[in-house]
Amino acid sequence: MRSAIKGDRKESRALNCRDLRKIGRMRPLSYLKTKIVPAGIRPLTILYGLFRQITLELSLQTEMQMYLGLFEKEIHSWIEALTRNIATAIDAGAAYGEYTVFFLMKTNADAVYAFEPGTDLHGRLRKNLQLNSLNGSNRLKLFSHCLGSATSEGVMSLDSLLSEISFPCFIKVDVDGEEEEILKGAERLNQRKGVRWLIETHSHNLEVACETRLRRANFKTVIIPNAWWRAVLPELRPVRHNRWLAAWNDDAMQRHGSISDVYRTFADDYDHPGAKLCSSISANLGKPFGNNPVNSLS
Repeated sequence: MRSAIKGDRKESRALNCRDLRKIGRMRPLSYLKTKIVPAGIRPLTILYGLFRQITLELSLQTEMQMYLGLFEKEIHSWIEALTRNIATAIDAGAAYGEYTVFFLMKTNADAVYAFEPGTDLHGRLRKNLQLNSLNGSNRLKLFSHCLGSATSEGVMSLDSLLSEISFPCFIKVDVDGEEEEILKGAERLNQRKGVRWLIETHSHNLEVACETRLRRANFKTVIIPNAWWRAVLPELRPVRHNRWLAAWNDDAMQRHGSISDVYRTFADDYDHPGAKLCSSISANLGKPFGNNPVNSLS
């Protein structure tokens, strides 16, 4: 019996050492979450934020921020402003469909176009539609095409849809590197009034290229950096550079006052003492934190 207890203690010490090595490779909060939160994907209704009361299939081990309303919280107020009174919504890079469901449930868009070339994601996307009683919605068109600079096999350009698009039109883009190609295929679209973009940029060069292209087309633009509190509660991102570019070319945005409200919110956030502290830490670590987005308005 004594030897058995001793053996158990040796095993316990070995497990503890393994756990400590694992903690060294993981963020402490993420590690604790894997120990406390049950594994598996199941339907859950979002508690707070932009997706509040929307039901999605989620794994709490990897998508807890979505459940708590913290997923991409930096852009929530921008999406609410940019989708106000839209007639068309386009989801480029729909993935599991959280934004597609949002457009269908929480905007007045007459038509929602969702593009997701990853057919392995379509099952969960369709399940999320079903969970919110949106299967078979006559407002939704789901494509397995990529969006790009021209129409070819497996690729569509936004200009090819121009005859179907009503305005105002909001386009959300999250395509991991093909952002500028989509803009190249939307030159005629961008000549129309009432076009609004929110583009997730995945490199500094792409961010500059996309913003330059939109400014030349007479769009107002704003770079939206990660929130200061992401230094404490980060999102898992595959690339180091991850920010958003908002752009619009219709005066209605200013007349409704929605953009002004967003600016005031962001100015308050970036004047917060925590923002200044995290900015200083990021500078010392050599990681971009971002400037106050209000200063980037043109």
